[in-house]
Amino acid sequence: MSRTIAPVIWQNDVAGDSGHQFGLGDITQSLFFSPKQPGPDGLI
Repeated sequence: MSRTIAPVIWQNDVAGDSGHQFGLGDITQSLFFSPKQPGPDGLI
């Protein structure tokens, strides 16, 4: 399983009358894995 986080940033007039700014923040990728079957105690 994987999860990707891509923050979208929108700001209006950050520095006086500067208009708007738009962009993407740092993209983070998370990967998860686990065994197919639980262990002898039922734990994964």
